[in-house]
Amino acid sequence: MGVLMRRLFGGAEPLETADHLRRSMASRSAFISQKSAIEYCRARAGLNWDKLFKEMDFQAALERCRWEALSAVALDVAVVIEGFLRPHWTGPLPVLADRLAVLLGEGLTELGTPPYRPDGWAGLVADTRERLALAQLGAPKPAYEVAVVGAERLFEVLPIHTNLRQHDREMVVNGVRFLMTRYADDLTTSLRPGALARDLASAG
Repeated sequence: MGVLMRRLFGGAEPLETADHLRRSMASRSAFISQKSAIEYCRARAGLNWDKLFKEMDFQAALERCRWEALSAVALDVAVVIEGFLRPHWTGPLPVLADRLAVLLGEGLTELGTPPYRPDGWAGLVADTRERLALAQLGAPKPAYEVAVVGAERLFEVLPIHTNLRQHDREMVVNGVRFLMTRYADDLTTSLRPGALARDLASAG
């Protein structure tokens, strides 16, 4: 997943088509989740981080953490995107939610599928539809509020014993919120919401 994530995570191409958005959602979800999880583990391990990262048990736990953190952050990314697109969407809101959920599932499939998810990302697509439906009941929220949900989940799956990280929740959550806010800031210049909404509407 790491190699493909680095290839997908990129530059400042305008986000004006479904293909652009699929790549952006997947790559930025991977970037935020992996940066947050791996940098925290290194910081918490201190000078012994290189030894910890070579331990087989830790590697397995970190790999599962990376997948679970990715799925948690990806849901928040979809909510942030929906908030940008909603004012430009002229069709039924459930259709917008469906389009975004499917795109997110396709993007994550390009990154790979964890071996313990025999149905791939189908469950995440369903969760995304549900999460977006709830978001659409109210006004779009700023990214730093949206990101709390995924950040809390990311903290829970960190491969560090709870006794060692029990006082670090706020730090981890705020780190994820910062990265999500930075993504939202990037979207204000790269996103072409009108063109993208039209492309998504025609995709069905």
